[in-house]
Amino acid sequence: LRKRYSGFWPDRYVHEGDAGGQEILWINTSGEIMQPAHWGQHHSRCLGYLVACAEEGLSTRLLVLFNAGNSPISFRLPLAGSDAGWQLLLDTGLDDGCSGLSTVPVQGQYSMLAHTTVIMLHTGRKSVETQQEFKL
Repeated sequence: LRKRYSGFWPDRYVHEGDAGGQEILWINTSGEIMQPAHWGQHHSRCLGYLVACAEEGLSTRLLVLFNAGNSPISFRLPLAGSDAGWQLLLDTGLDDGCSGLSTVPVQGQYSMLAHTTVIMLHTGRKSVETQQEFKL
């Protein structure tokens, strides 16, 4: 991932409102952008982040989900902006993290086992609509 999508790993710290256009959005299990009240929910053990990288007319988004809880959860995925859905790259709930990964795009909800991390990728054409949807 680091070699193929170098834009996800800038050579500087990403600050809110950077002119470079890259932003990290933290999301809750409902697929909503985290608000101050969400951060104070001590019982919540799940969250994710979404980061976008625009290169050569393509908008590539990386979605990383964490379930630190003791129970499985269903995570509502952000809209992928097209019918392509999310490509599942890693699920630490699988024996080796990637065995049995489907090539079928993931949309809607994704079930995660307890104490797991999931990484997904979406690549599509860069558009104003996609940028506005996630403020990216």
